[in-house]
Amino acid sequence: MSTQSQRLDETEVDHAPATVPEPARARSTTLGFADEEVVPARRHVIDRFDNAAGLFLLRLVTAAVMGVHGYQKVQDRTGTLQQVRALHLPAPDTVAMIFGPIEIAIAVALVIGLAVRAAGLGTAIVAIGALVLVRWTSPDTIFVAHQPGFTGETELLLAGIGLLLLGVGGGGWGLDRKVRDRRST
Repeated sequence: MSTQSQRLDETEVDHAPATVPEPARARSTTLGFADEEVVPARRHVIDRFDNAAGLFLLRLVTAAVMGVHGYQKVQDRTGTLQQVRALHLPAPDTVAMIFGPIEIAIAVALVIGLAVRAAGLGTAIVAIGALVLVRWTSPDTIFVAHQPGFTGETELLLAGIGLLLLGVGGGGWGLDRKVRDRRST
């Protein structure tokens, strides 16, 4: 190789534009016509297997707690009505009648993964309401002598989980993902 051609190669390398490799693109043939490029959809981080599995398990556990609470309220209407009346909420008969079914609906939504953000908001509202109106009515009721932890731990955890689900959604294992995928196409 001559010195001149060596300089030419160095010059081309120095002035060559930097190229960034394009993401892999799939090719598809439509009825034998010309190929068209199909860009694969970007997967959301909550759709990855590990994240989707974790959120699914969290949804199932939360649904179990909410479902049991709702079922108990539906089965013991008189007890629920007495509790609501003790809280001095407006329209206690109506409120007592809808508490249980709302919690059961939240549980079903969490299991199937439909409207998970709304179910998370509902979970947070129910849990925060229980903390403020039932569990933490005065500073003396939060910490009980000779008891580990504090009153309302379950409700506080449910409120945190509800806010998490409101923020991130339910993950890839649910009907919300199908809705999200349809919107992106």
